[in-house]
Amino acid sequence: MTRKRMSLVGATVVACIGAAVFAAASFGDSPTAVIANFTPATVKIKETGGTVPSPGYTPMGRVTLPVGSWVIDSTMQVYSVASRPTTVDCWLMTPDTQPGHTAIALGNAKGTNRASLSIVNVTTTPTGGSVDLICRVTDPAASRAVFAQGVKIIATQVNGATVTRVQPTWPAP
Repeated sequence: MTRKRMSLVGATVVACIGAAVFAAASFGDSPTAVIANFTPATVKIKETGGTVPSPGYTPMGRVTLPVGSWVIDSTMQVYSVASRPTTVDCWLMTPDTQPGHTAIALGNAKGTNRASLSIVNVTTTPTGGSVDLICRVTDPAASRAVFAQGVKIIATQVNGATVTRVQPTWPAP
């Protein structure tokens, strides 16, 4: 290895150590993280006919959380080979809080048949519990013709996260 290359590798190592020290100082005492990476599996997403989460939804992944407060981030790429447009409807089911939800429309033409999907949620689990990412397609003709890849669920423990839902009153005073 040349001297120039060794210097570059040394500088990179020093920069990485510096970044780790900065991150530890900036984000408090070593947070706990639960990471589930379900790649390289490809999952066929099916149509269930229901509009609320049910056992018929396609399970994308599960992470088990210990007691604590958590920020959960789930991501995946979805693509369709269906003959017509459809919507992918996903829920991030978290213990002791409202589930996170997102839906994304997929076309049937090149360029409109792929998308990234992400759901973030916060929960405090006094007894721990499981986080489930479940999905369905809305068009029966697209059942099992829509796929997910790169499914990831990352849960990061935080101190004292709370979720407050305020019911608005209309008309506003």
